[in-house]
Amino acid sequence: MKLKLTAGALALAAMAPLAQAEVAVTPAVLSDYDFRGISLSARDPAVQLDVLFSNSSPFTFDLWASTTDLGTKTDVELDATVAVSGGNDEIANWTAGLTYYSYFNESEFNYPEVFVGVSKSFNDTVSGGLKLWYSNDLNASSESATYLEANVHVNLPNNFGLDFHAARSDGNYWDLVNGDGYTDFSLGLSYSWNDINFGLKYVDGSDLPDAGEDILSTESKVVFSVSKTFSFGGKKD
Repeated sequence: MKLKLTAGALALAAMAPLAQAEVAVTPAVLSDYDFRGISLSARDPAVQLDVLFSNSSPFTFDLWASTTDLGTKTDVELDATVAVSGGNDEIANWTAGLTYYSYFNESEFNYPEVFVGVSKSFNDTVSGGLKLWYSNDLNASSESATYLEANVHVNLPNNFGLDFHAARSDGNYWDLVNGDGYTDFSLGLSYSWNDINFGLKYVDGSDLPDAGEDILSTESKVVFSVSKTFSFGGKKD
């Protein structure tokens, strides 16, 4: 309950300085909606839309939506994220915030998650970061869980990029559901052409058992994505 109340307070605090924000709109089409090694689209394609509000303040506000297939009444997920960031490129950058996950027609499954992260560009080629997520009510279960992820990006010649991801899910929720936490990882290749971004990544839910069904599948897979960002607004000098 406290986290749900905090989500509204943080959103109001963030939106005030974003009254004259730049808006970045990113539609995307993916062959599968993967979330931490788990398919939330039953291994079918998904359409997603991200709307990011930002300006010279340290706050950002983000609305993100995706089609889903969870084997229930809902077929759309809508997430709202308020974040604050700071730091510098010479030492490290940091970010912290809160994401509220909501599901159309099934609001009883809505839940919040807070996060804190650090990142650094080591040179013009390699950058990386760590981020820790925590929810006191993961999947509206009244059980807590953490998600610790490490990400590395490598710039390659000719607008290519290489992405490494490894993460660990732990906490009371996963102890009850799985008997223990689990590890997921992915290896991805990206390419940008005329401001259109293409992605191809191998995803593995690692030691999380697969139920043998497409819904909430944790079977390893290759995910293809296409996206493009459109920018609008911003304060005019």
